[in-house]
Amino acid sequence: MRKISILLVFVLCLLTAVGLIGCTGPTQVSEDGIVVENEGDAIYYKDAVSPTVLKIAFTEAGFGREWIVEMSKQFVRENHDVRVELEGDPTLANSLFTKLDSGKNLADIFVPLNSAWETYAYKGKLEPLDELFAQKPDGEDGLTVAESMDEVYREYCSLSTKDGTHYYAFPWNTTVTGIVYNKKMFRENGWEVPTTTAELKTLCDRILADTDGAVKPFAYPGKIGGYFDYIGTTWWMQAVGLESYQSFWDFENAEIYDPSQAPASGKQVALEEFEKFFKLETGYGVSGSMSKDHTTAQMDFIRGEAAMIVNANWMETEMKTSTPEDFEMGMMPVPFLENAYTENGEPVQYNYTTAPDYMIIPAEAAQKELAKEFLLFSVRADMLQLYTRLTGSPRPFQYTIEDDANLTEFTKDILKIREESVCYFDFSRADIYMKGYAKKYLNGGDPYSALVRGEVTPSRFCNLEYAEADKQWTTWVQSSQ
Repeated sequence: MRKISILLVFVLCLLTAVGLIGCTGPTQVSEDGIVVENEGDAIYYKDAVSPTVLKIAFTEAGFGREWIVEMSKQFVRENHDVRVELEGDPTLANSLFTKLDSGKNLADIFVPLNSAWETYAYKGKLEPLDELFAQKPDGEDGLTVAESMDEVYREYCSLSTKDGTHYYAFPWNTTVTGIVYNKKMFRENGWEVPTTTAELKTLCDRILADTDGAVKPFAYPGKIGGYFDYIGTTWWMQAVGLESYQSFWDFENAEIYDPSQAPASGKQVALEEFEKFFKLETGYGVSGSMSKDHTTAQMDFIRGEAAMIVNANWMETEMKTSTPEDFEMGMMPVPFLENAYTENGEPVQYNYTTAPDYMIIPAEAAQKELAKEFLLFSVRADMLQLYTRLTGSPRPFQYTIEDDANLTEFTKDILKIREESVCYFDFSRADIYMKGYAKKYLNGGDPYSALVRGEVTPSRFCNLEYAEADKQWTTWVQSSQ
C-alpha cells in the first residue's frame, strides 16, 4: 500500500507541474513583458523589482472579469512599478461592509454592486474623492471627471457628513433597461418592434396567434421582482414626467403616496399597465415563470419559448456561454403609454437605470493615492471605449465609441437607447428614507408578484400605501431625527 501511495503522490505532483490540475491557471507573458497570472489574479511587468501592489476586489458577475483584467494590463503597461492583484467575488456586497467595519482584508478599490455606501461614509470609512473629481483624465483641453459624469451620478456620489460635503463614490457601470427580444424570430415572422403599449398589446396577441401558442410573448423571472420594476418605473416616469417622479424621492410628506395626484398617480397608472401584460390570465408568460430565477427565465428566452424578456444591458454578456451562435438578441426601449408625458408635443423617452453600481476607496486602504490614479485612468476615453467593447455596457460619462465590428447588434441597441433617453435611477438622502421608514413601495415591498397572481389590484395597493403613510408619517419623522 505504501508503494501505491508514493506512486500516487508522484503522479499528482507530475500533473500539477505540467498544469493539468490545481487551482491556478496558466501564466501568460505578452511581447512587451506584461505578466498575467491565473487569468488575471495578478498582473505585473516581468522585470519589475518590488512593485507597489494595488489590490482591487470586484463583483465577478454579469460582466465577468475580462474588462478589469484588460484595463489592469493597460495600467501596468504604463506603470511598470505597479502590480495589480484582482479578487473576483460574485457576492462582494455581502462581505464588503464587514471588511470596512473591521479594517481587515481591505482592498485598495472595491467594486461592488449597489449597496448602502453612505452608511460607511458617515462613519468615516471611505476616502473622499474631491480631488479626483476635479481632474481631467484626457488632458487640459478635456472635461473634468465631474463635468463628464451623468448628472444623476454626480449627485448620487456626493454626501454631506460631519467632515463636510464630499464625493465618496465613483461610478462603475450604468444600466440600460428595456425589453430584450429575439431579432431573428421577429424578422422571420414579420413582427414589428412596438413603440406604444397599444402596439405591444397587439404584438403579444399576434405572437400567440402566429405560433399557435407555442411561443409566448414573455419569459420573466418571477422569483426576482426587481426585473418587473424596470418597466414599471419607466412607465411611472412616463406617466408624470421626471421632475414629478423625482419629487417622490424628496419624501416631504405622506401626500406623495396619494394616488389621486402626482407623483403617486403615475405609480398607479404604471401598475395598471403592468397588469395588462403580466397578469396570469393574459397567458402572455411562459408557464411557471413565477417560480423561476433570472438565469432560468433567460434560458427560456434563448431556447425560443418566448419572444421577449424584460431585462438589461448585461444579459448578452451574462448568457454568452449559453447562447447559440446564430441567436440574434436585440433590445427595444419600453413602449410609450397612451398618455405619456410630452415635451414640445413629443413623448419623452425615459430609461430607468436601476440601482447604481460604483467603486469606493476605503479610508484605511494601503494605496489610496495609487487607487485614485487607477480610477482616473479608468475614465480616460480609450478606457471607457475598452469597457464598452468588452462588456456591451456603457459607463455614465460623456464619450463616443465607433460603430465598428467590435460592437454587437445588442450593444448598438443599448447605446442607442441610452443616447435617446432621459436616464434616471432612484436615490434619496431624506432621513425618513435613510432610516428605512418611507420606501418606494410600502406594505411588504413591490407589488408585482401579487399583481401577477391577482392577489391585489393597482388601486387597492396604492390606496393601502397612502393609508399606511398617512397613519405613520409623524411617527416615522420623529423616529428619523
